[in-house]
Amino acid sequence: MPLSSPLYSVPYLCVAAILIILIINKTNQKNTRIISGILFITFLGTRGLIGWDWQSYYPMFKSTPELWNLDIQSFFVLDGTAIVEPGFILYLSIIKTICRQWEFFIFISTVIDWLLLDSFFKRYSVNYAFSALVFFCLCIGTEIDLLRNAKALYIFLFSIKYIEERRILPYLLLMSVAITFHYSTLILLPLYFIGNCKINRTTFTVVFIIANIIYLFNIHLMSSITSFIGMSLGDVIGSKLSNYSSSTYVRGLTIGYFFKFANTCLIIWKYKELLKSGKFSQFFLLLYLIMIFVTFAMNDISSISERIEDLFMPVCCVIFPLIVENIRLKYNQRICFNYLVLFIVLKLYADTKIVMYNYDTFLFNSINFEKREIQYGNYAYQLMNH
Repeated sequence: MPLSSPLYSVPYLCVAAILIILIINKTNQKNTRIISGILFITFLGTRGLIGWDWQSYYPMFKSTPELWNLDIQSFFVLDGTAIVEPGFILYLSIIKTICRQWEFFIFISTVIDWLLLDSFFKRYSVNYAFSALVFFCLCIGTEIDLLRNAKALYIFLFSIKYIEERRILPYLLLMSVAITFHYSTLILLPLYFIGNCKINRTTFTVVFIIANIIYLFNIHLMSSITSFIGMSLGDVIGSKLSNYSSSTYVRGLTIGYFFKFANTCLIIWKYKELLKSGKFSQFFLLLYLIMIFVTFAMNDISSISERIEDLFMPVCCVIFPLIVENIRLKYNQRICFNYLVLFIVLKLYADTKIVMYNYDTFLFNSINFEKREIQYGNYAYQLMNH
């Protein structure tokens, strides 16, 4: 099979096309939720061994004992060089106690993911179908590959309502659960304390300009800071930080950069309207600014900036529909909508056109881990050296 082919993206683009039809037809929210949920769960909840990280999670699931056999030693599972978070091990064990099949684990996980996302979209999106489309196009890799990160992230999205309501106890409780799924969620924990922080358009613009200067002039600000901290700390943590800062690449003037730049200009243009119109919109604008600043200013530590960008990417599910909603002239609104859809669909295409994402479903084909693992090794080697 070729390493890259447009045919690999076709199933994903078909799902995106159905969501676009829901948007164009202005399907009511109740029907949109039902159709989107069925689509999401059927497509992703019955997927086979696609993507990259199943080769870590499949053996992990198979080796995790049922609840009655769980002991302290069961929680010391390595994923590469890191110990897997205890909440995820317990989660694996609970599901495996119910059913030992990998297919059941993937299906139940997808259902839980969608329930959390549905609650988030329903509460904060001005266009549910558009939010579902943005998520599917921009966060498909998170859902397929980053099983631990995804659970932690979706729990955070669910907990945002407690930031809005200023209810710290349920927020901390949920975030404590999220952290046991992936430690990166610690980065999101302090957001409660800036939840009511409003920044004006001038401040937003100035921060955006500074981030662009750092990016465009390739100022190695963050790698220098990280290297210094790494050398100061020493041992394990310091070594990891030093490795992150040394193993980097600069992305430069990519299509992704221009897409982010243009989107942020749209936000600055409609900033006052966005602040007034969306539910808790000042918080999502703040999250978006953090995402853009980290992505641009930490470009010299791409491995870290990409991870943090993944954490904040779902904010686009709220911001993009809000931008379109606040453009009054129908013609301009249509242009903006087409532009956003074009680029997020291109992002989906770019992410899924490689052989690792050649769609497969266990509804029609049984899973053969040994055979797929051999194929994975061959494809991974060729892609890394392509």
